Amino acid sequence: MRGPLSMSKLLVSRQSTKSSIGVRRWGTERTSQASAFSRTFTDSSTQPSSVVVSHHSSSIADGTDGEHPTRVQQRINNKRTTYNPEREDATKLVDELLLRTRSLMNEPIQSTSTSHHNHDKADDVHVLRHVVAFSGGIDSSLVLALLMKAKEDQQQLVQQSTSSSLSIQESVHAVLGTSPAVPQDQIRLAQQVADHIGIPLVQIATTEGSDDTYIQNQGQACLACKTHLYTALQAVAQHAVQQDELLLLSQSSNNNYQQQQHQLYNGTNADDVQDATRVGLIAARNFDVQSPLLRIPKHDVRRAAQHLGLPNWNVAASPCLRSRLALGVEATQDHLQRIERAEAFVRNELQIIISETTNLRVRLLANNRAMLEMDAELLPHVPLQSTTTTTTKNNKTKQSWESYFVQTLGFASIQARAFRSGSVAATASTTNNATANAQNNITRRDAANDEEEAVA
Repeated sequence: MRGPLSMSKLLVSRQSTKSSIGVRRWGTERTSQASAFSRTFTDSSTQPSSVVVSHHSSSIADGTDGEHPTRVQQRINNKRTTYNPEREDATKLVDELLLRTRSLMNEPIQSTSTSHHNHDKADDVHVLRHVVAFSGGIDSSLVLALLMKAKEDQQQLVQQSTSSSLSIQESVHAVLGTSPAVPQDQIRLAQQVADHIGIPLVQIATTEGSDDTYIQNQGQACLACKTHLYTALQAVAQHAVQQDELLLLSQSSNNNYQQQQHQLYNGTNADDVQDATRVGLIAARNFDVQSPLLRIPKHDVRRAAQHLGLPNWNVAASPCLRSRLALGVEATQDHLQRIERAEAFVRNELQIIISETTNLRVRLLANNRAMLEMDAELLPHVPLQSTTTTTTKNNKTKQSWESYFVQTLGFASIQARAFRSGSVAATASTTNNATANAQNNITRRDAANDEEEAVA
């Protein structure tokens, strides 16, 4: 019989985990499906090194016999790898994120090892399913990449260990909740990023559109939406348990103890928990969703994602279409679809001067008024004042912006202003209080995790 401490040492040992994490190894461990990702990761994460030149080294040993000392030094300098402190710092950041991610992944095992340690015997099987609320945005993309890497490192660690009888089977799942609030461009981006990382993308329709709290949009819509999302993710995880049950029984003897668990993850970062409008944090707390990025701000998220070679590391944030609605404007399918069409129109018209890093929103304000928000330097290129219909070189009629927004899409008017994140995300005081409580609970839970890691 082996107590829970030995299992904890296997799974949580900081030194073992950190030595196995070495971010430079990913390139040789990835599947062919993700070869492009692994190559980028390997190239971008190689530790810089400095070459120390000894002026007392033998000229015969280094093959410089008879060569002028100045030329020798110049030749050596040309081969020297320049020290890059920014890259070194990014490597350290990713290592720390991997350690934290692995610790969160181990929590289900640690929680059951105490109550079930009597079952710990040869060929025991512990099945873990890590389910990510994936949107294709940079936060959830980084979480997905970290989980995949941490899983692979853990598999190697277990294979190398001869003292453990516990068999751990882990799987990572990327789940995208789809609804009228998720634009098609975002779905395509999510698929591209999932392919790049090398993991299948699971799409599941969510049902917040039938929830009155969501539709009324009085400050609790995000809470309703996230509740429906995490409910759907729970269903995906439970379905995976049912699918694998027969497989596990066929692979293991009847005497083996099989513990099956799942854990949900999101991309919440340190900046998010300071935003009082993010009432979805309450739903995350209710479903015990883990947040590997909780300790780092947004700019570090992008820095780590760039270091890992994620293709969307610098793509502008694109929250759900419901976030474009001013407080009290109903979140109906018609409103959401008109906003999506309006933003697609603007991107198509300005495709020469905008890029994936451009901040662009079409807001729907009270009284059916549309408000276009863009980065301030691009506003002079927005021809809202023109009401003239033009003809293209192909003799096709091209509507003016005002005509398209008012006559085609049905808005009462269209105006433009500089982009400001969360400009229509006002909330009621009760919502702010609820969000503050959720933030405090998340902070306390994170502090408790720190204490557990220190003990381990």
